[in-house]
Amino acid sequence: MEARYPALLTAVTRPKLHNYLRTYRKRAGLSQREMALLLGCRSTDKVSKYECFRRLPALQTAFAYEATFHVPVRELFAGVFE
Repeated sequence: MEARYPALLTAVTRPKLHNYLRTYRKRAGLSQREMALLLGCRSTDKVSKYECFRRLPALQTAFAYEATFHVPVRELFAGVFE
């Protein structure tokens, strides 16, 4: 099976990212500055730290991401959920 379906095996065994915030932000066409404004942050520092997984957002912020992207928190933070 390995020789016939190598792409399938790598897709199944690929570990999940801690979060997909940057992916969804870019897909929505938002800059970090715009995202910070939507989250009520004064600067882009927190948004950057959330995206790089150097800081976990508060529950209220996680729900704000969910409302902004229309994606459940468990999908936005798939690696953490897993």
